[in-house]
Amino acid sequence: MPGWYIQSPDGTLLEETQLIYGLIHLDVFHSLLAAEEGIELRQYEEFGGSTSWEGVSSPLKDLLARPDRGIPATRCRAVLPTVEPILQRWSSGDFALHDIFHEREWMRKDQVTSLVKLVAMLKECVRTGSRLVLA
Repeated sequence: MPGWYIQSPDGTLLEETQLIYGLIHLDVFHSLLAAEEGIELRQYEEFGGSTSWEGVSSPLKDLLARPDRGIPATRCRAVLPTVEPILQRWSSGDFALHDIFHEREWMRKDQVTSLVKLVAMLKECVRTGSRLVLA
């Protein structure tokens, strides 16, 4: 299953700090994050479209463009000021794609929990100089 992992500076994936997704959950999670910045994922490479990520200025690009070698600590630091306010909004039930849950409260809670974990992982990467990888 795909998921986010912290990769220590020596290249070891730290199993105790992982966020595992099912494929559908990961797709929904990425769609929700992208919508917060007005990004329509289906237009972009890796999501069925042909648009390159080069012109995207949002820090969320680092999380969405599925970088091959992961996200270094410096980029994790740059992503945090964008995802922390999103987490605050999601925690209060305010999603850009509010209709996606179709009255399934458990799905909303699951996505908020995932973002809480991802924010904690980003902070850990910054603290330790580690890399965040999607594997």
